[in-house]
Amino acid sequence: MSSPNARRSYSAWDRARIWLHRRASHRHRIALLAEVLGHHVAPGGTLLDLGCGDLRLAAALAAERHLTRCVGADVWPQREAPPPGTEYRSIDPDRALPWADGEFETVLLVDALHHADDHERLFREALRVGRQVLVKDHLEYGLVSHGLLRLLDYLGNDPYGVSVPGRYLRPGEFEALASRLAPGRPTHVRVGVDIYARGPLLLRLLPARLHFVAVVGSWKGAPAVTSAPTGGSPAAGQGPP
Repeated sequence: MSSPNARRSYSAWDRARIWLHRRASHRHRIALLAEVLGHHVAPGGTLLDLGCGDLRLAAALAAERHLTRCVGADVWPQREAPPPGTEYRSIDPDRALPWADGEFETVLLVDALHHADDHERLFREALRVGRQVLVKDHLEYGLVSHGLLRLLDYLGNDPYGVSVPGRYLRPGEFEALASRLAPGRPTHVRVGVDIYARGPLLLRLLPARLHFVAVVGSWKGAPAVTSAPTGGSPAAGQGPP
C-alpha cells in the first residue's frame, strides 16, 4: 500500500499528488476495507499488517476490534510516527520475518502480493507467523485489465516513491497457491470487492471483479465464512470483465 516512509522527502508536486490521492480514493478505500475485513479480525487479538503503507487500515482495525497488539511492517525505514494503537517495524524482504510461528492471530496482506519480488515467499511467511491470513489483491484477465490495474497502481503509488512491478494474479492462481502452501487451512475467496463504492463517480465505474479478498485459516471463535462475492462474480475464474 502507499507508504509515506518510502522517501526521505517529497517535492511539492509529489505532495500535491499524495493529497489528491488521499482525498479522491485512499480514505474511502480504507474505510470500506476496514468494514470488509474487520469482522474477520479477532476482537481483542493481535494483528500484523505486512506491506502496511501508511498504517491507516491497521489503525482503523485496531480501534474497531480493540486489538491488544497491532504491528505494521514494510520494507522502508520508519520516517513517520505510526498512528495511535499501532507500532511499525522495518523488515528485510530477503530474510524470514522476525516473529515466531503463530505469533499473530491475524496477518494482513492488502495489495502486498503484487508488489513483492517473491509473492510465494511472502505468503508462506505470512502463513507461518499468522493463524489466519487475510488477503486483498488484484486480478487481471487480459491486456485491458492489466493496463487498467497498472495505471491505478501508478497513480496510487508513484507519488510516494513506491515502484509498480505490474505483476498481477490471474483467476484461480491464488487458490492454487493457497492449496499448495496451506493445504490444511480452509480457504475462502470472494471476487468482486467494490473498494471504490464510496469514491468519485469515475472510480465507481471500475469493474469490481478486478479485486478479490481471501480468508485463509481461522482463529478460535471466528465467524463462518462463505465464498459469496461482494458486489461481483460468484467465484474466482468466472470470466473476463
